[in-house]
Amino acid sequence: MLRYFTLLTVLFLIGLSAKSAPTPADAQYFTGLNMLVNPSFEEGRGGWTVTNGTVQIISNDVFDLSRAMEVTLAAENLDVRQIFPIPSGLVGKEVFGSVAVKSAATISLCPVVDSIEGTCNIYEGTGDWGILNIRFENLGSVNEILIKGSSVTGSVKIDKVIVSTSASGGGSGGGLPPGGDAGSTIVKLSSVDGAAEWDQMAFSGYSARFTESFSSTGLRDTLEKILDLSYLAPQVSLSGSSNILREKGDSVSSVTLSANVTKRSDDIVRIQFFQGASSIQDDAPPANTGTGITTAPYSVPFSDNISFTVQVTDDGTSGGPTVVTSNTLTYSFVYPYYFGAGAVGLSAAAVAGLSKNIINSTASLNRSFTTTAGQVYYFAYPASYGVLTSILDENGFEVIGGWTLRVENITGLDLSPVSYNIYEFNNPVTAGTTDFTFSR
Repeated sequence: MLRYFTLLTVLFLIGLSAKSAPTPADAQYFTGLNMLVNPSFEEGRGGWTVTNGTVQIISNDVFDLSRAMEVTLAAENLDVRQIFPIPSGLVGKEVFGSVAVKSAATISLCPVVDSIEGTCNIYEGTGDWGILNIRFENLGSVNEILIKGSSVTGSVKIDKVIVSTSASGGGSGGGLPPGGDAGSTIVKLSSVDGAAEWDQMAFSGYSARFTESFSSTGLRDTLEKILDLSYLAPQVSLSGSSNILREKGDSVSSVTLSANVTKRSDDIVRIQFFQGASSIQDDAPPANTGTGITTAPYSVPFSDNISFTVQVTDDGTSGGPTVVTSNTLTYSFVYPYYFGAGAVGLSAAAVAGLSKNIINSTASLNRSFTTTAGQVYYFAYPASYGVLTSILDENGFEVIGGWTLRVENITGLDLSPVSYNIYEFNNPVTAGTTDFTFSR
């Protein structure tokens, strides 16, 4: 009795196993997401029907893995196909196919459903490996993938053929839907894997956003109209090393010029540095065609006023080309101001020993003076700037009448005698600090 029960149990388990095991097509699909037998010819040409030509399996020129099929024809029609069983529940569903092909002849990949050939995709015979993609819109009772060509002479190499519910060919080999105009976009048709189609994404109608009629020819045209992109010329500013305001006689041996360029619409194709009207460096094209800093050395010593500019040119792709000139960078040399406190009746040379200011001519200047008892204030500057019209103390009272002007030469750093207006306070003061504002 026990032996009989054991035998029944074993038979039941065997039957259960046989019932639950998937069919060969189901098993291959569930493990590889490909409904074809031997899709990359690793096991020879099993599963495939080839009508004409000489067939061989090659390993020297493959697209995927280690094998491919080569069909050699002499003005014969290429006809390579496979009928594939489908997993349960896929009748009437949409699936996708793809193939890698290499030939000098024009080849087509076609879906065949219940003996009816669907929309084919054409390989133009480039002589290089290429991918063809197709779509089975509705699977039928008998489904077949067909690779064909008319009056083909020469070699046709075929590899990695895929039929899958995924438009990406099960994740291997690419696979966009066939067709589609230039500029079209893939649009999902449903939540089903691979359910996608080309859409030109053109729009027409009244736009509440723009309060006017709106129409576009495609997605790019739509976005361009919404974004309203416009051309902007580049920007550039110029700076330099070393102080740009210096005392006369303070020679500069060299400087480094720095152009700070901002690319806006188009790439930069030229950055040219000038000293006056003379070009001193011309980068065409520059090392950096976008936003950034470009430098140029100027190694000619100078000790007098000198100016630099830089010009930037963009490539004109979207509205130029435009030449933009930077600010003018000027190195200026001036005779200084002198101020401070000292004994009554200081000589011009002694005044030049007081505090020195390297500044340009200014209409109004405030300075602070620190004195010891018995000293007087001094304020001096090049006479070419003109005489003072006002001296205000720190309380805002006019005190110009308490100062005496004399004009004398002071020898500058450049060894040139320069006429200076020297203002001396009339009365010695007590120790302390006070401010004055000098105006011309």
